Amino acid sequence: MNDAVEAHANLDVRLPEGPPKYLYGERDECRQALQRVGFDGTSLKYETRTVEWHHPHAGYYFEAERNAGVRTAGILARQSPETLKAIRIAIENGMKRYERGDKFVLPMAAHVVVVSKN
Repeated sequence: MNDAVEAHANLDVRLPEGPPKYLYGERDECRQALQRVGFDGTSLKYETRTVEWHHPHAGYYFEAERNAGVRTAGILARQSPETLKAIRIAIENGMKRYERGDKFVLPMAAHVVVVSKN
């Protein structure tokens, strides 16, 4: 998704200020962010797991981001029909390598975070 959006989208759109894209992407950054809002950083358990997201067709990822994403959906909503088509095509082409029979299986990294409240 990121590659397709960066390659084709107009990123100079007005969106409300949001948190950093990968705020919880690293253990120490995650601990610090959670401590700032009252969690006990010493209790943090942080594991990265690989999961599989099963898609019924190659365009499903695009549709999910456009209809249920947050920041990406905001960017996509501000694109021209031609740009959206180019992004969709790029994503569908990229999904071909994840085809398994009649579905597409996209590997995703997920951070599992457990922390106690102070």
